[in-house]
Amino acid sequence: MAEKKNYLTKVIIDFALLVYSLLKMIPDFLSLVEIEARAVKDNVVPLIILYLLLGSLLTAAWISLFAICFLWLISLQLHWIVSLMIIFLVQLVLLLVISLIMFKKINKMSFRRSRHLIRKIKI
Repeated sequence: MAEKKNYLTKVIIDFALLVYSLLKMIPDFLSLVEIEARAVKDNVVPLIILYLLLGSLLTAAWISLFAICFLWLISLQLHWIVSLMIIFLVQLVLLLVISLIMFKKINKMSFRRSRHLIRKIKI
């Protein structure tokens, strides 16, 4: 009976020490989260702004390119509706090609290695 009391006392003390250790780690964890959040703010926000600027510049370049193509087709004595239809068809073909490339890339991403690593983890 005394042995069971010693074992129970040891379990209670170990559990109390575990809770104490976990509570002691919380401020360290929170400070680490705070540092990471500051680093993200300092790095990601300017990166998002730069991507938005890049997207708007690429869009402006794309519109300018097709405006030049439109004027060139008009200078070839094509009707403006025909010129617009040609530009529309070119954009549609490019959209289909890019979509097919994206779908092929997505289908190749099966994440087999990640699933294999997750299965190997022993909890």
